[in-house]
Amino acid sequence: MKEEVKKQKLTLAIDKSVIEKAKSEGINISNLTEEILSAVTSNISEHDQSSLVKMYENFFDALKPYLKKYGISIEVGTSHGYFKKIRIPIPIKLDHNGLSYPHYPKDDMTASMLSFSLISKHEPAVITPQVVDILSKLHDPTEILKGFLETIIETSKKNKQKIQQFKFALGMVKALYEGDETLVEK
Repeated sequence: MKEEVKKQKLTLAIDKSVIEKAKSEGINISNLTEEILSAVTSNISEHDQSSLVKMYENFFDALKPYLKKYGISIEVGTSHGYFKKIRIPIPIKLDHNGLSYPHYPKDDMTASMLSFSLISKHEPAVITPQVVDILSKLHDPTEILKGFLETIIETSKKNKQKIQQFKFALGMVKALYEGDETLVEK
């Protein structure tokens, strides 16, 4: 027999527009929040650095299935590089495979990096760090969650638009095919 889980109401302060967008896209904020909180708080009893690392790891593991489902990555932190002694922010991303950020060798950076486009003469090496190695560079969990929800909402909207465009295009092809007597005769 399945054990009954007692639920308790929780009030979250989330930007109203984010909530409305999530609801309009069919995203169940309660279930998503419960999954993430469950993952983040499992087996965590201390308040030291290793516990914080574990919480981030659990948090990211809870997000990965959604990142894979929607085919997206999100920014979870910021590293820094330098170009002619100017500090340049480099986003740390999370996708369903894990954490990554580009690494630009000092002699390979171009002035275009100053526009934050992060373009180099060659494709940058991709660093795949562990949470423990970049802990101080990670954004606060609430900032990550907000970015995560906004990215899913935007991707969901784009996917809906593309599906509608496909349906329209397929309808047009079908109408053209049915209306073209030379195609019907073959």
